[in-house]
Formats: sequence, C-alpha cells, structure tokens
Amino acid sequence: MENNLGDFLMLMQKDIIKLQEEDKMKNKKVLITPLMMDFGNKWLNDFPYINYKRLSTKPITDQVIDLLNGIREYIKKSKAEKIKPVLEIFPFLGVNTQNYPLHDEGIIRLRKRFDIKGLQAKIGSNKIKLIKLGLKEKYLRFHGKMNEREKSTICQYLNKADKDQIETLYDELNSNSRNTIKVLLDKYFKDFKIESKNERYKKLYNKMGEFNGNLDDKKEDYNYFFAGIKVYPPLGFNPWPDDPIELEKVKYMYDMCIKKNIPITSHCSTGGFQVIENKYMKKYVYYNWAKVLDKEKRDKKDNGNKKHKENDNFEKLKINLAHFGSFKYKYAKFIFELIIKHENVYTDFSYQCFKPEDYKRLFDLIEKLTAGDDKAKNKLLSRINFGSDFMINLLMTDSYYKYLNVFFTTNYFIAEKELFSKMNPENFLFK
Repeated sequence: MENNLGDFLMLMQKDIIKLQEEDKMKNKKVLITPLMMDFGNKWLNDFPYINYKRLSTKPITDQVIDLLNGIREYIKKSKAEKIKPVLEIFPFLGVNTQNYPLHDEGIIRLRKRFDIKGLQAKIGSNKIKLIKLGLKEKYLRFHGKMNEREKSTICQYLNKADKDQIETLYDELNSNSRNTIKVLLDKYFKDFKIESKNERYKKLYNKMGEFNGNLDDKKEDYNYFFAGIKVYPPLGFNPWPDDPIELEKVKYMYDMCIKKNIPITSHCSTGGFQVIENKYMKKYVYYNWAKVLDKEKRDKKDNGNKKHKENDNFEKLKINLAHFGSFKYKYAKFIFELIIKHENVYTDFSYQCFKPEDYKRLFDLIEKLTAGDDKAKNKLLSRINFGSDFMINLLMTDSYYKYLNVFFTTNYFIAEKELFSKMNPENFLFK
C-alpha cells in the first residue's frame, strides 16, 4: 500500500482494458471511488505501556497528498504511454470525527480516581471536566490552550501513567497545525451545493488530476477533489456517540452532507482493521446507524431523567453501508430494513464475491430477505452497488481483473449487472 498510487491506477486500467478487449466489459470508461481511511492515533495514549507508541505515523493529510498526487501521475503516465485514460477517479475523504476537536478541546483516559473538584477549583470548571465515554471509561477533557502552570497543577493530581498523557495532551492543545472537524470538512466540501447529477459529475471530473501537490496553498480551491466521505467504525468512529461534544461533531458532518448532497460510505461488516474493543463493534458498525437515521430510536435522558425525543432529523442522509454485513443474515437484515425504510440508504458487495458461488450466496440472501415481496426486492436491488475493495481484496483474489471477471461472467444477476455497476452507483454519487 506504500507503493506509488499512480502505478496502482495504471495496473487497474490495464486489467479493465483487458476485459474490454475480451468484450466482457461494455463500458468505455470506469468510475472508481478510492476510499481513504483515517488511521489517526488519537487513542494511542490510552495504552501507556505499549512499547512502540512513539513510532512515526502517517496522518490523513499525508494520505490525501499521496492519493491526489497519484491521480495526477496516473493521468500523466497514461498520456505518456499514449493510452486514453479509462479511469475517472472520484475519491472519498477518510474521516474519524474523534480525531479532531470540535473547537479547542482535548481528552485523555484516566486510570485512577482523583479529586476533580479540587482540580477544578484551581484551574476552573470551564476548562477541565471529567467525562464518561463508552461503558466504563473515564476521561479528562481540557478546553483551550494549556499553559505550563496548568500542566504542572494537573500533574500533581495524577499518577505517572496519566502524567505522561498530560505531556502529550499539552503538545496537542498547543499545536499550531491542529484542525477542528469544521475546518477539515469546510476545506474540502464548503462550496458543495444541491445540484443536478450532471453538474456534480462535471465539477468532480474537472478537478481530477488538478492537484498542485500542496495542501496549504491559500490560493488553491480544494472543493470537489473528493466526491464523498468514508468512515470506519472499527477504527473508533461512532455514528451516534453518547458524549455531547462527540455527538455535536457527527451532527455537524451529517447536517453538512444532507444540505450539500454528499454521500457517506461506512464499513459495515464484522471484519476489517479493528482497534476498538469487541464490546463496541456491533454498536458502532451496525446498530448506531439506526439511531442516526431514525430519530425515534434515539430517546435520551435529560437532567431530570425524563426521556424526550431528539429534534435532529437525519433520515435523508445518503449512506452506503458497505459489504452488506458480510452476507450474514442477521446483519444483512438490519441493513435491508434501513434500505426499505429510508430513501438514501445503499449497500454494496465489496470484498464478498471472489468466486462464482459467492454470487449464488448473494442471490439466496436477497431471496431470503425479501421473502417473495416483489416490491421490497425491487427496492433492495435498486440500492445495491458493485464494489471491489481493491487493493485489500488481493488478500483473497489474484488480481483486479479476476475479481471483475467473476462479476461479468456470473450467470446470476444477468439483468441486474448494469443496475449494480452503473445505475445504482450513479444515483448514490450524484442524484
């Protein structure tokens, strides 16, 4: 994955051209959506005794530069080889809201209890709070810049492991390069608006390969370099957090996506790159999406312990719940029910169909879910996208060509192939 992304795009193009020459792929052009993943190490300090916690990491900004440079290089290399570019590349920006502050706050996880009221009396309750995230974990949240006196005062209350975290938090809060979630999203999506499918497509197409190599150029317009947003719950993204500040971040993102017609793709299977504890997986990966889309499912307690309905309405959020729950009936049924109830929920079968018999599994799953209901079946079929998960799928298949070839030659879904690979993705991306 650390190889030149432009070379990977050239490899994909050669496989597609081979399928076209064999008359298996009728499309003259192929639109792909590389999905970025935010591997930020925000929670590394939760584990003070890990041996290699100081290893250098690759922030999402460096990944953005690599990807956008790769797209530019792909176009240059295609022209140099006198090949008309086959690929149209509209990537999705990887975002984990937990890796960015809402305003200027930062948090660390605590290991031992201490006198929070005494600490607040010295620093101020408006600057420091004790919060609870997840089931049991206690966190210390600090607002604003932290000075040396405040750092020294806090350290007097903490044990050695937590003192180490304060040093890291101090550096984080005082960093000049720190972006808030709003600054990050506005940088790439501020100028998006509700527009026709053709207008959205043209704007994304015209930006393809136009990156100048600098993400800090004040004169550069970074809008329309990305077609959507990719979130990855197993890395810690929670679709509907309990903490009010974390919740405010995802609300901001969902609201922006609805107002500007920006699609979101979320990993939605039990596999993948997991760093969260097992007890959170089903909630983050699956069930909290129901809270996002169905406001009646997110009743919460107020200070008087009385339940009231959440006012925010995100039922029109356009989201692709990828991998179709790994074709496991329980999780596929959850996704299916969201699709039936909401107009903008999609799924895909990326990383699922490596062999011809895998499409038989998909066919049987659809039959079981819809149980003879033609209306429900047609609706489900209209929300399923083809997906490859390249280059991760090379763990299970020899090549991009082989993975595509299985799809184009399967005897299942003869009438639906254009639906899965053209019409549904077009609606998800642009409608």
